[in-house]
Amino acid sequence: VCSSDLRLAIALAQGWHLATGIPVVALHGMDVLAQAASGLFAGKPCWLAVDAQRNEFAVSELHAGKPPAPIQLAAKDILLDRIRQGEIVAGPDLEKALPGSLPLFPTAALAAQLASQLEPSAPETLTPVYLRAAQFVKAPPARAIPPIPS
Repeated sequence: VCSSDLRLAIALAQGWHLATGIPVVALHGMDVLAQAASGLFAGKPCWLAVDAQRNEFAVSELHAGKPPAPIQLAAKDILLDRIRQGEIVAGPDLEKALPGSLPLFPTAALAAQLASQLEPSAPETLTPVYLRAAQFVKAPPARAIPPIPS
């Protein structure tokens, strides 16, 4: 997911809360993916993966009965090696980039189920999770363009 999409979603949730008073719950997509994986792999450990672009994937190791491991970036080649070694790699839309991976998708129903078990968050504390250092260059200040002489 593009970081600008995340920032827009957070702004939407904050605005919705401000307008309606509806509580906001902070929920990470990887937690929803872990819930979708629970019980599917007969207790075998697996790697949950989401395409992070640039031939990298956001990954979290999942073991039965434990919360997902902290999210980290992994190169495509590392995950392909894990698949070749017989390890389970699962996530949404990975089939083309990681042949041998298993399709796994979070659902709105699972997100709602997990969110119902959490305490509401203060909307102003919501922030996106960045796995890479933000790299951008601010535009220079506007400058006055002199008029064209007539």
